[in-house]
Amino acid sequence: MKIDLTYKPPSILFRRLMRILCLLLILLTAQITASAYAQRITLAEENASLEVVLKK
Repeated sequence: MKIDLTYKPPSILFRRLMRILCLLLILLTAQITASAYAQRITLAEENASLEVVLKK
């Protein structure tokens, strides 16, 4: 991995940082939204027909 030691203006570094932060913010928001809409279902039936399970 090569490390770039050349000078870059602050505006370029700021833009790069803002892109990374925006991407992280979007990904975290999507994860929180997905977990909020998720449902948890617990079912304990043995040898039950599909009709019986769906009626419960």
